[in-house]
Amino acid sequence: MALQEVISASKRPNTWRTYSVGVRQFALFCQERQWQWTGQTRAEIEAAVTLFLADLWRTRETRQLRFGTIKTYLTAIKVWFFESSHGEIDLRGSTSIGQAKEGLRRLLGDKPTTKTAITLDDLAEVRSTMEWSKKIDVRDWTLLTVGLFGLLRRSELVALTWKDIRLCDTHVELFIQRSKMDIEGKGEWIPLPKLNSPVCPWKALHDLRAISSTDRLELLVGVNTRNNSWTAVPLSAAAAAKRIKVIME
Repeated sequence: MALQEVISASKRPNTWRTYSVGVRQFALFCQERQWQWTGQTRAEIEAAVTLFLADLWRTRETRQLRFGTIKTYLTAIKVWFFESSHGEIDLRGSTSIGQAKEGLRRLLGDKPTTKTAITLDDLAEVRSTMEWSKKIDVRDWTLLTVGLFGLLRRSELVALTWKDIRLCDTHVELFIQRSKMDIEGKGEWIPLPKLNSPVCPWKALHDLRAISSTDRLELLVGVNTRNNSWTAVPLSAAAAAKRIKVIME
């Protein structure tokens, strides 16, 4: 059990989840073709993985995959075969798989998607549409301002609790328990300013604290819009992404 925990800590949970998706996609590909990978030679497995990569290109529009995701899928498949065969099947250095991967890189491109940065004017415009009697608007405004001023990832935002926040007179401090760049997991305090402006993370947190349930530690929780009440479900990273997309459209 201790060994499993140590190995699991070597990668972020999102990476392990993507790995599992990649292996499941390959398993489904083989199942549809009635191909059993157990007992196969390395050359046969290489051929199957190469065909799987070609199939990802054929179904790219329905799958909506980026090259970065395909690379992660391929890494997952290589790790799975290596570990399940106790090191006997090592697909690293495979010429056919490498050629298929390079072909996908050229066809799909490996450049990060560029996105337009949100400005203070954009935030001010969004704020003008908020209804402050609605808990969801107060929460979403906090989600936006704290996330942008703190340069936080969605996973870091939704992990915040009120214990991680110090509301001082001149500023606010956030304790980020674990971030992508914090490999050792020591955590970090991040200061946010108190601004003489409606677009202010300090004020957003004060307003949210005033209407938040005192028995809940999570900073961001779900809202029942029918009766304007908090739910018992913390906001997930996926839900936060959807809310940001809705707000900024």
